[in-house]
Amino acid sequence: MIVGLRRKVRRKIPLYGPEERDALRAASRFNGQILDYVRTQLRPGLTTIEIDRMVYDYMTDHGHTPACLGYKGYPRTICTSVNEIVCHGIPDSTPLQAGDIINIDVTTIVDGWYGDSSETFIIGETSPEALRLVQITFEALHVGIAAAQPFGKVSEIGRSI
Repeated sequence: MIVGLRRKVRRKIPLYGPEERDALRAASRFNGQILDYVRTQLRPGLTTIEIDRMVYDYMTDHGHTPACLGYKGYPRTICTSVNEIVCHGIPDSTPLQAGDIINIDVTTIVDGWYGDSSETFIIGETSPEALRLVQITFEALHVGIAAAQPFGKVSEIGRSI
């Protein structure tokens, strides 16, 4: 017996029809609305916990459910990653400063379907290096999207980026 060898499990990829795809699009569109709303509220001095509360109120006022809140004990509605935090930072009482880069990750359940989106924002004025970082990652996103193909491999997307 070879230790550590795992049996490869094949999972069926669900194929959705037009109604399911429309429901997924609606959930994603709603997340886009949330991020558009948050964009208008961002400013130095705002805390990530205040952003979390805004998003919670926006979701629930529209009759939708925050998917992250309570998931495996997660205490917030969104994930906020400021500056050197790579991903899935937990909102807290630290105020945003001019020049900060913040990624806000939002997952909403809309009529049983999950929408998951994130966007990176710059708070006020920032350094040329920070602007370059945000621009290059934005461009990499679109390179990755262009490389995505039905039944393609994630490694092909990474290689193209």
